[in-house]
Amino acid sequence: MTHHDAARPVPAHQEREPGGREPPLNRLIRIMLVNLGAGLVIAAVTLICHDQIVTAQLASAHPAAGAVAQTRNSLSITLWTRPAPAVAVAVLYPLFIRRLRQHQRRGYRRVVIVGLLQLAALIWYILGADYPWWLRALQGVQVLIVLAVLWAASRPALRALFGYQPPGPQTRYRRRAALLLVVLAPLVAELTWGSTRASQIGGLLLFWPGYGAGALLIRELARRSGRGQPTILLLGVAYGLIEEGLTLQSLTSRTIYPDMTGLAPQAGGVNPAYTLMVLVYHAVFSIGIPVALAEITHPRARHTPWLRTPGLAVTAVIALLGFGLFRLVPLTADPHYLQPWPDDLIIGALVVVLGVVALRVLPPVRSRDAQPAAAVPPALTVGLLAFGATVAFLGLLMPLPGAHHAGYAPSGPAAWYAIAVAAVIAAGTAVLAARWTRSPAWRDQHTGAALTAALLGHTLIGLLTLAHTPLDRIALTAFGVAEVLLMLRLVRAIAGRAAGNPDRPRHDRPGRTAWPLTG
Repeated sequence: MTHHDAARPVPAHQEREPGGREPPLNRLIRIMLVNLGAGLVIAAVTLICHDQIVTAQLASAHPAAGAVAQTRNSLSITLWTRPAPAVAVAVLYPLFIRRLRQHQRRGYRRVVIVGLLQLAALIWYILGADYPWWLRALQGVQVLIVLAVLWAASRPALRALFGYQPPGPQTRYRRRAALLLVVLAPLVAELTWGSTRASQIGGLLLFWPGYGAGALLIRELARRSGRGQPTILLLGVAYGLIEEGLTLQSLTSRTIYPDMTGLAPQAGGVNPAYTLMVLVYHAVFSIGIPVALAEITHPRARHTPWLRTPGLAVTAVIALLGFGLFRLVPLTADPHYLQPWPDDLIIGALVVVLGVVALRVLPPVRSRDAQPAAAVPPALTVGLLAFGATVAFLGLLMPLPGAHHAGYAPSGPAAWYAIAVAAVIAAGTAVLAARWTRSPAWRDQHTGAALTAALLGHTLIGLLTLAHTPLDRIALTAFGVAEVLLMLRLVRAIAGRAAGNPDRPRHDRPGRTAWPLTG
């Protein structure tokens, strides 16, 4: 080797990492090529075994006797189009790799975008296409490979090659807050409530995109618009309309939740007891409480956005795909019920109206110092009231043991009394919470007590109404104990944080503190 050759700089993508590890760009390209090969193999298998796959799909579809030929033809045509994404990736990947080697940022971004789209498409096929088990297994292997592509693309050393600076402490802090919210949302909404039973806990993974991304998207839209918990809760109602009204179509179905449809008469094709319960439940427990928990544990980023614009767009896409999963999963939807299209239009219009009111009509967060100094009860009293309101509201609208008696029949007056009282409880709690949380006397200790009590109350009602087996009862009891222990730890942390800084306001920025039923 000549001196000139020794002095020649080595391209950045060929430099060895410390310890002789493979350079990050080479690693990404190698995994991309593995992904390309896996996609082409699955596409070839799909074409070769076309007839066997269609036969398996037809057996799962159970078409009517006169529609077998038409169904087979439709499945066959659809299956012929499934290799198209693999062919598109085969065409695009060489271009992407060339741009990666040239350190073009747009090439890097497109690798990530295509990876996310691939991941969504593969999950959609695995869950909703009724493929034979062996084809689903192959697609599952490719899911792991696509995840490896995304993991390799997210390494800081690789991102630095394309001009992305490593995240600073504040960025990492906000990301941890966002991740906590994504983790908490389905746990609070499904697992600690008993809607997802212990025997179905594996299905919780399918709920994470819709719940986690939905809660994070709502929180970001509210904070970017300078608004607070009222906007978050109103958008939570819109979330409930999307999930229950458009995706699961449970607001008008009479068969998806038979225990609930028997508690009240239908009004305009909608069960009013179930609709009131589930919309308030989603606003408070699916969205409001997870957001409040993530914010109270990350006070330095309580009122600031946690995502940049690309992250917000990705979150919106994931939430949309998550709603699609809700519809595909047999555990959550009624596959034999199709809601009339006028109902879809009405529910969609309500979602738009709620979104406009939440983000445009409701006022932005104002300084707590400018609010009237309303008297606020001690934190323990707030917790007891939150527990009582939660138990009373859900207990009136859920099928408690012994609720199916003559006076509570769908045609009896007790059903309407229960709906009216529950509505009054929800409205009264919201008014009290709005008054108290605007007061300068409201502290994080009050928020922690309210969150603890509301969580414990909703788990108790779930234990009484949704747990039907010993395993479910044991699991919910364990979740309730864990909630109390974790929330007591949170309350102690809040108290310690306040004691360590006695002269510092309990809130990093003026504004309303999040808590279950407004603020």
